Amino acid sequence: MIGDRIKQLRLDAKMTQPELAKKLDVTRSAVAAYENNTRQPSFQILIRLAHVFNVSTDYLLLGNDNNLLDVEGLSGEQRAIIVSLIKNFRETNDIIRFDTRLKRDLVIKNREMERKLQKEGIEK
Repeated sequence: MIGDRIKQLRLDAKMTQPELAKKLDVTRSAVAAYENNTRQPSFQILIRLAHVFNVSTDYLLLGNDNNLLDVEGLSGEQRAIIVSLIKNFRETNDIIRFDTRLKRDLVIKNREMERKLQKEGIEK
């Protein structure tokens, strides 16, 4: 649940409830209520939590840890380069997977041909 993730993130950051409360501009009892799942943080607080702990709101809400890449502060050109690199890595991985499958398929076909040839040789 969201409260468990908030508490774990706070503990991992070696932060007290009062310290987190100050960063979020809420009371310590509000942080305790979030962590105990007796109160849900507002959207505004969720966004602040995400910034404080450098995680996504998806992670806070759903527990999804999709290894997000923080590109804040990079120029548009730098972001475009990163997007191109990711695209190239994916294409390369697809080629490698395809190549591996193709090799496996060729090995299987070669074995089938060898069996057919051996069978024909035995029948003659």
